[in-house]
Amino acid sequence: MAMGYGAFIHITNGTDKPVQVTTVSEQCMHGTGHWGDILFPKDEYPSQYIEAKASGSCITQTSLVKYEFRQILDSSAEVIATLELLEKGHKWSVGESTHNVQVDEITQEKQAHMWFTVVAK
Repeated sequence: MAMGYGAFIHITNGTDKPVQVTTVSEQCMHGTGHWGDILFPKDEYPSQYIEAKASGSCITQTSLVKYEFRQILDSSAEVIATLELLEKGHKWSVGESTHNVQVDEITQEKQAHMWFTVVAK
């Protein structure tokens, strides 16, 4: 099985309420991160490793993963942001995302690293 280009994602909660990250869709990905923990205000989520698939029918396709950020309220959770990441030709980039996901830095090295901050809507 051919492996694709991997990346570590670093997400900071820049809101004043707890946030949870959820993977909502993916295409041609081996991994999309292991989310689930609640991210408290001003904290950074432990880095998550994701990896594009580069074999079979995915050799010529763009790999993508889309995340939703849900703000945890008293008895419910509200989607406040989305982020889509794309990988093609060993280069990661941001696809469609809401305006309140700030791209802090993206490095394209042996393993890419991407830092994001989610702020209030």
